[in-house]
Amino acid sequence: MKIFYDHLIFSMQKYGGVSKYFAKLLENIPRSEWIVPLLFSDNEYLKEIGLPQKTLPGNFRGKERLSVELGKIRTVISAKTNHFDIYHQTHFDDFLLPFVKKKKMVTTFHDTNFSKFPPTGFFWKNIEQKQRISLNRADKIIAISHNTKADLMNTFSVDADKIEVIYHGIDEKLPLPENKIVDFPYILYVGTRGTVKNWHNFISAFSILEKQQKDLRVICTWHSFTSAEMDFLKSLNLQDKVINLPANELTMAQLYRDAEMFVFPSNYEGFGMPILEAMLYDCPVVLSDASCFPEIAQDAGLYFDPQKIDDIAEKMFAMATDSKLRSEKINLGKERIIHFSWKKCADEHLKVYNSLV
Repeated sequence: MKIFYDHLIFSMQKYGGVSKYFAKLLENIPRSEWIVPLLFSDNEYLKEIGLPQKTLPGNFRGKERLSVELGKIRTVISAKTNHFDIYHQTHFDDFLLPFVKKKKMVTTFHDTNFSKFPPTGFFWKNIEQKQRISLNRADKIIAISHNTKADLMNTFSVDADKIEVIYHGIDEKLPLPENKIVDFPYILYVGTRGTVKNWHNFISAFSILEKQQKDLRVICTWHSFTSAEMDFLKSLNLQDKVINLPANELTMAQLYRDAEMFVFPSNYEGFGMPILEAMLYDCPVVLSDASCFPEIAQDAGLYFDPQKIDDIAEKMFAMATDSKLRSEKINLGKERIIHFSWKKCADEHLKVYNSLV
């Protein structure tokens, strides 16, 4: 059996949960059983598993888009010239479908964000239409949570028998240096800051908490703040209390380990990989009582209503001041992460693949 994965997610993302998921599959499935036709990519997770890749030379506007489009040519040629049994799509772009008509197809559905919160930009043009095409064409659909499976059935009317729920895994704990990256207490926020992430409500809640916990700050990972985000922080007089700190995997692990808490305020997620990452490094988790979060974190999380700023502030205050609550949630987190591993995730994918050949 051989599985063909297209290049798309690896050319689109340097970091990101979706590309990490696919890289971990590659790492845990025998090398002889998969093909990934890469032309240009700078994906960090592929580097970690030792898969050679080249970056398109130069630094210019549209570089990422050009990498993707040139990669499509390579991927089509590879699909036409290589033998494989199953095509596993990495992103909802239907460019390869005319060339794999006789192959079994698997697609992974992470969430219905695109239906609930339509994105903009080249990569997301007509994305919901492309999702429907892919879902209809696929022989099996991987849903990363039961919440996502329910969304597939409700939003896209997908037959339940076509969907397999397979949870993401979690990495082994990294050996970390003893030193801290910063010398002040902080709340950790991970990822992008769009509407679905509910960042503005979180920061508004922190502005309440900060009046009671003067030394506490927020560290946000990902890209630098936009001018609009800086204006928002200034309007709350938090420009010196909310800090942006881009982080690689090692830095992220240190930030989780030393944080007072990890807060995940999203209105909607398909899985929420940072929940497990925080638990792995004994970081207590405070998060929305929404979408898949109660399914993934269960009783190891402390929950708030994401639309109630006072409730977010109240739960963060409780975690910051109640040492018994903190210890309880850390211990429950240790118990919860035992149920997740990338090897288990890959083994369950192999069962799906084998069912199709």
